[in-house]
Amino acid sequence: SSPAGARGWIFLERFCSMVKMAMVDDCVGAHVAFSNSDEIMAQIREGSSRLKSAAKLGEDHLKAVLEGFVAELRSKSFSSISVDKQMNTGSGFDSVTLQMSDIERIIAIMTELVEKLPEHWSAHVTEQRQRQLVLAVSRGDATATRRLLRAGANPNVQDEL
Repeated sequence: SSPAGARGWIFLERFCSMVKMAMVDDCVGAHVAFSNSDEIMAQIREGSSRLKSAAKLGEDHLKAVLEGFVAELRSKSFSSISVDKQMNTGSGFDSVTLQMSDIERIIAIMTELVEKLPEHWSAHVTEQRQRQLVLAVSRGDATATRRLLRAGANPNVQDEL
């Protein structure tokens, strides 16, 4: 069995945390991703920082950094995720076929993110800021609320019904 940091699905999960953390203001970043491992949190923060810096430089820079994450994903190991897949119960497919579909599925998810995120990054950042404002108010975090308002969160936005 591969170590967790070398597994494709786990890398995708961490990548999603990096993206979300990169889209929020630093004052609420700690509320976006959690781990009981300081090493994993450092990896997520470092990836988030790379994404945030690239986004500030423009769409082309962001796309290049995102493509670097896809390249890193391709270096990860892929194996069956469920006991059913590992045992090959009732599927009629062999483990190589299942393994390939997992690889293809993960790469397709990440590739789609890479293709769509640069163009919509600023809209997602605004949505995340609004979401973090609601959460900060709900938990009574006056410091984060103040910082989010200064960063441009709109206190008058209403949720859709």
